[in-house]
Amino acid sequence: MKAAGAPGSGPGKLTTAQQEYVVRRLAAFDSPLAIARSVREEFGIDITRNSIWRYDPTRYPKCAARWKALFYAAREAMLRNKGQAAALDRAVRLRGRTRAALRTLDAHADDMLEQLLRRIEAGAPPPGAPQRAERPLTDAERSRAIVALLRKTGMLDADEGAAG
Repeated sequence: MKAAGAPGSGPGKLTTAQQEYVVRRLAAFDSPLAIARSVREEFGIDITRNSIWRYDPTRYPKCAARWKALFYAAREAMLRNKGQAAALDRAVRLRGRTRAALRTLDAHADDMLEQLLRRIEAGAPPPGAPQRAERPLTDAERSRAIVALLRKTGMLDADEGAAG
């Protein structure tokens, strides 16, 4: 299956509704990569990022007049509804921070959890904790430490885990 917009793939792979979807997402400052993923997930169509740029009149001067009009109308409506550029800027920054945090968490979560579990199993104190006497931790101490960690990371509410 050739991707929409790839050389030799032929015109008209996207329906008009799908093309409008792409234009509205571009007007909302979504990245071409995010739009391509979304089109693949929602419609089952592979489309290249370069093909998506062709619907953005700010980047592609030969953009069709109907997509240009829709793009600017959608962007104006979005800015008006979002409280102008300040709210939009906050939303864009928050979205970027969220993506960065999730990428970092995905990249490091498994390793950090494995290290933590090894330390707990070995009875070692957490990094930066005062050194304890040379005795193994009890199961109750381990349980309290795990519950405290889960509460600190927000994975456990304050009222949960109180029985242990």
